[in-house]
Amino acid sequence: MLGCKHLNYLRRCKILAFWKAGYKQADIAKEIGLRQSTISRELSRHIIFVRTQLGSWQYKPDYAQAFADQKHREKKKKVKLTNEAKSFIREKLQQKWNPDQISGYAKKHQLFSIGKEWIYQFILRDKKKGGKLYLNLRHQLIDERPKIIEERSCAQNFILRIHIHLGSVD
Repeated sequence: MLGCKHLNYLRRCKILAFWKAGYKQADIAKEIGLRQSTISRELSRHIIFVRTQLGSWQYKPDYAQAFADQKHREKKKKVKLTNEAKSFIREKLQQKWNPDQISGYAKKHQLFSIGKEWIYQFILRDKKKGGKLYLNLRHQLIDERPKIIEERSCAQNFILRIHIHLGSVD
């Protein structure tokens, strides 16, 4: 049952109970079914000094859970591409923007947060459906390269690409 599992409040309470009972981290890990490194990290992150007359270091599962919940809320979520975002991408591609520019602009202006690679995938899906977005890219897609490139060495490919770019080879 060892594995990479998220700690929930119940597990954190069990950690507290075993820790107060004097169990070592390795024993706590075995009892709960987690790795010892998980227990070690949890305790090192969430043991706090409680100011009392004598003062003591304590593990507080409620604080630890609140911290974990807050981190989860702040975590970047997977963004579903909206119709507005698709329209924006299409518009900018028609203006000859590249996917990196589109992605950077959208993030900077907090329109949406989608990486350039996703935009390339969007263009490829459009092409497979018969769309023409790929024609707005500055460079050809891999499957648009002349067949002769596949038959050449790397050095020959480089020279051939230059000739193709200059328009001397079809």
